[in-house]
Amino acid sequence: MTMENDCRQYLVPLNELIEGGMGIVISNWDNTDEKEDFELEWGQTTAFTCKDATSIISNFSVNTWGSTEEMDDDGVEPDSGFLKFTINENGNDYSKYLTTKSWSSAKVEESGKCVEIKGNNSLFLRNEESLDDDSIFKTYLLGGAIEYDVDISETKSSCVAGMYMVHTDDGMCGEVDQYGRPMC
Repeated sequence: MTMENDCRQYLVPLNELIEGGMGIVISNWDNTDEKEDFELEWGQTTAFTCKDATSIISNFSVNTWGSTEEMDDDGVEPDSGFLKFTINENGNDYSKYLTTKSWSSAKVEESGKCVEIKGNNSLFLRNEESLDDDSIFKTYLLGGAIEYDVDISETKSSCVAGMYMVHTDDGMCGEVDQYGRPMC
């Protein structure tokens, strides 16, 4: 996704947040009640349910302007409630962690570079296995880019798959289930 329009009035207030103040969330959610009115009406059939809607994110890459830091895979397997996910940042692979909801499903393929998300779910991308705000992967994107491949062939009309940048704080996900996964 490339922003090509002149969006200065919209983007300037985001400059400080986009420079390491926003976390990345990958999600899958049900819009069959059409509360969010952003899908174009092309005569598509609205899904009855999004329970089995699936999106698959792979080849996730972040390029920050001017960054050349190199870090090796930490080699540590994640604790329960965290999914180890490999991203490419500025040409180097790094191990990160995704937190998933206890009531939904997400799994990372053996390569570590592809995550399958089912049902209503949102996965926060984190630097470490912690639910603190400080663990959320917040990168410097002004002048950079995020790229990834997405397969939404199993996501029917009115079921939504997305990737978002969000401003986070410790108040968002303070409560966890019996497996240590965030309840928010």
